[in-house]
Amino acid sequence: MNEGPAFGHGPGAPGQPGRPAMPPAEKIRCVLLLMAGIVVFLFLDRYQGPYAEAVRGQGGNVAVSFSLYFLLLIPLWRTRSPRFMSAIAAFAAVQLFEATNGFGVMGNVYDPLDYLANALGIGAALGIDALMDLPDRSPGVR
Repeated sequence: MNEGPAFGHGPGAPGQPGRPAMPPAEKIRCVLLLMAGIVVFLFLDRYQGPYAEAVRGQGGNVAVSFSLYFLLLIPLWRTRSPRFMSAIAAFAAVQLFEATNGFGVMGNVYDPLDYLANALGIGAALGIDALMDLPDRSPGVR
């Protein structure tokens, strides 16, 4: 099996080095955002505010898909498009989880809104990731 740069191993195309390893600060950021999603997931049952039923029902999907994006970003960092690959892999995993009713091994209550909630979680992860990756454009900073 050819394990070229699309799989994150070895050098890139001839004459081009492979993508560098994930910087430690980036890895820490991924782990912290992953943990933030887990904390939200763990405390959803305590939410008593507006739309409590919807928040508790779909909030878990948003939180899990958000966390899964950052979890997958770490091993996929050396691919050509790590953010795109992480988003696609996370999207496929959470949507398959819904379609197979928990992969047949976990309990899952079917709700068509869960598909949308999964997409929202990955969209939120991509948005936060992009915002945190913007260069500092503060006045006086070069």
